Amino acid sequence: MAYSFVVEDGTGKTTSTSYSSVADADQYIDDIGGNSTWASASTSDKELALIQGSQYLDLKYTRNWLGARVSGTQALAWPRESVNIDGHLRNSNEIPANLKYATSELAVIWLVGSKADLFVDETAPAGPIKSENVSIGSISVNTTYASASSTQKVYTKVNALVSTLTAGAGRIVRS
Repeated sequence: MAYSFVVEDGTGKTTSTSYSSVADADQYIDDIGGNSTWASASTSDKELALIQGSQYLDLKYTRNWLGARVSGTQALAWPRESVNIDGHLRNSNEIPANLKYATSELAVIWLVGSKADLFVDETAPAGPIKSENVSIGSISVNTTYASASSTQKVYTKVNALVSTLTAGAGRIVRS
């Protein structure tokens, strides 16, 4: 399968597919203690993993990113303008380090998970009992549970890394 690996450099490229380069991801992963699966992966597998991580971030946080896209034609959600973090207005041509780190974290998760979709739903356990029929003659038990919901995996470290770049529930954003 042919793919294009283009790192967003802050100019709002129309062809960008990743927030992090392989070299930046290698350095970050090495700095936090390394990962043998990542270290032994081919460059093309790392690129695909970084594309998966970037796509996950854009899809997951699309409604929560601070600021606005710099251009309506850019491929990824960042770069963004009017982003104020801790009272400091960020440059509109900047790809925040934490966004690159979150991309790298997700890339490792994708590789370690045997390239499984980062958005795979996990079925929650059955809900509470909705109804129960018990018969004594010929012994029969029929239990109906409230519908089980589907839950999405939560990547706590990724959420923490992007928390300063998103407007979360209960957070007041002033311009």
